[in-house]
Amino acid sequence: MQLNVGRPRRKTAVILEDGPVLTAMDRRVEPRSRIRHIILLGLGVTVLLATAAAGYMRFGLSRTLVVPSERVVISTVKTGMFVEYIPATASVAPRNTAYLDAVEGGQVAEVMVEEGAHVERGQPLVRLKNTNLQLEVLGRQAQLMEQLDRLNSTLLSFEQARLAHERDLIDAGAQIKQISERLRRRELLRASGAVSESEIAELSNDLERYRQLETSMREAQAVDRKFQSQQVAQLRDTIGKTRADLDVAAETLQGLLVKAPIAGQLTALDAHLGEAKTAGQRIGQIDEADAYKA
Repeated sequence: MQLNVGRPRRKTAVILEDGPVLTAMDRRVEPRSRIRHIILLGLGVTVLLATAAAGYMRFGLSRTLVVPSERVVISTVKTGMFVEYIPATASVAPRNTAYLDAVEGGQVAEVMVEEGAHVERGQPLVRLKNTNLQLEVLGRQAQLMEQLDRLNSTLLSFEQARLAHERDLIDAGAQIKQISERLRRRELLRASGAVSESEIAELSNDLERYRQLETSMREAQAVDRKFQSQQVAQLRDTIGKTRADLDVAAETLQGLLVKAPIAGQLTALDAHLGEAKTAGQRIGQIDEADAYKA
């Protein structure tokens, strides 16, 4: 058994004064000089300051601005209101909106416009049909005509009664005048004895009777006139109320015709032929087309 024993190698080390220990494999690196960097930095700062000074001398002191000639507008300066527009986010809606509701219930009989059309105020839009309401209006019209006929008949009877009273009064007055004349003549013949006392008494009684009859006729005429005026007033009041009810019914009947309350655009319309609508049900909507709000 052999053993090979090598010799240890010697390494040479260089020891610098006041420095680290360097071996044969180390290389000394000389430090770069900082003077060059300082000089370059100074030159850059000098150029920047020179440029800033030149710009200040050119634009800062003279206070001028060079713009293209096509961008220059020359006009007379006037005093006015300065308007500044500030952008804002908002929802735009028509200023006025009118809703169409069925005043009276009924069945849609006619649709005169289409949704989206521009309509004028008072323009017919939808016509409804309500048979019960129409029959009610016809019944009130018939009732009014009946009351008018009754009033005319009453006025005619009152006029005939007045003429009869006037005729009776004329007859009574004529009888009183005739009997008075006969009695006057008989009074003139009494002294001669040509006329009996009984005849004069009979004429006096007839004269008194006709005078009382005339008074009674005038009282009856006054009572009839008062009663007639009251009855006519009642009939006229009843007719006035019936006319008012008929006007209300007619207005209600007119409510079956839906009209545009304002001018604008018909933005919504829910009405189809044959469709039933209840009272107060929403039919459509009209928006004013030339005015908006945010």
